[in-house]
Amino acid sequence: RVAVAPVDRDGARRMLLSLRGSRLFGAVRGRPARDVEAAADTIVRLSWLAADLADDLAELDVNPLLLGAAGEGALAVDALAHLD
Repeated sequence: RVAVAPVDRDGARRMLLSLRGSRLFGAVRGRPARDVEAAADTIVRLSWLAADLADDLAELDVNPLLLGAAGEGALAVDALAHLD
């Protein structure tokens, strides 16, 4: 999904839950539900970073973002930022 930065928490949550594979955020195959709130928080914080660096930031990529079980948080495994 795409949105103009900065994104608020409700907007981030709506974007996440509108993804085609969003059902995988729930409890699936014996695995507990994923921490969607941590993902939303990550989106909010990155969107503020992007907004603050708008004049200099050409690209920002976080891939993958691993989500723990609900309440356990998220982990960005790799990130890349290109500044102008």
